[in-house]
Amino acid sequence: MNLDSAKKDIKNYVPSDEQLNVANELTILCSETERAGVKMSVAGGYGLDALYGSLTRDHGDYDLLVADKDANALSEILLRKGYLLENDESTVSKHVYTKPGRKIEIGLLSAVAQALGMDESELLPDQPNGKLLGTDVYTPTIEAHKAIIAMQNLRATQESWQEYPDAKRVNQEVLLELLSET
Repeated sequence: MNLDSAKKDIKNYVPSDEQLNVANELTILCSETERAGVKMSVAGGYGLDALYGSLTRDHGDYDLLVADKDANALSEILLRKGYLLENDESTVSKHVYTKPGRKIEIGLLSAVAQALGMDESELLPDQPNGKLLGTDVYTPTIEAHKAIIAMQNLRATQESWQEYPDAKRVNQEVLLELLSET
């Protein structure tokens, strides 16, 4: 896939009803956590979409960053919503929650900031800085997304991730380019 084709795909993307339902569930979760005082940021594909202001492709999961002090509260919210904790990779401070048809990967803010050598405010801004389906959400800055993607691409190469498709990488690259132009 070339970059011009990817730009066209992004601009012409029409989400399926299922993708709209998934994104809507994420916006509801964001609203619920904010009402509960849980500081959380939407990263990954949905985070880039929030910065762009619209959905750009189908996503297989939610990638969230949570303030360390709020990790237990977020876990309680997810468990009440029917999610199950699948693993607890405490060495990388990553938690995976699932329920049928859904997967949420949660990173602890301090661990991700330390791994990237960034200030936590780059990953979880003080004010909402993106929109998903018209809902204000917190998402890492463009520079933080670039660092996250670089780290993810390095891990994908080092660990031979078979499920990390080139189309996803191209979408991320093009979105970052489009966001940098604005």
